[in-house]
Amino acid sequence: TTDLLTTSLALSPSALTLLVQADFADRNVTGRSDSSLSVFVQNFGLWSTRLRVPRTAFYPAPGVDSALIQMEPRGAGTFCAPSVLQDVLRKSFHARRKKVANSWKNAPGRLDANQLAVAAAAVGIDDQLRADEIPPESYFALVNWIDRHPVDTERPFDGRHDPDSS
Repeated sequence: TTDLLTTSLALSPSALTLLVQADFADRNVTGRSDSSLSVFVQNFGLWSTRLRVPRTAFYPAPGVDSALIQMEPRGAGTFCAPSVLQDVLRKSFHARRKKVANSWKNAPGRLDANQLAVAAAAVGIDDQLRADEIPPESYFALVNWIDRHPVDTERPFDGRHDPDSS
């Protein structure tokens, strides 16, 4: 389901409606930061559960209920760059029960933990929170800050260099 959803979103649909397992809908169409996927999909539009479909509506009946979920895209596109958001979310949710500062240090990926810490401070994110305690809008602001402040790959990012001062 995750692959179908992310692949569909990559096509920039004018609207998207999917029938998924009800528990998937409950976890990912929340408007909160319950998972990296729930934050990621919110970048594309406003999600809602349109209809609950009981398992008895199918033959043979599956073991779970279903839900019809729908996305209405934002008029101005996404809040932030999806590829950078995906990188940030992978690092942030790498160790779900740890503070994001620790998760950023231990997770693989192209984004540096120091860069993320500086960016988080710049947009008002407390890096001592767990990933699911940070609102989706804060992740979008973090990604936009990173996009506006690229790291000089010739010089290691140590957190002391202010990209705005160059």
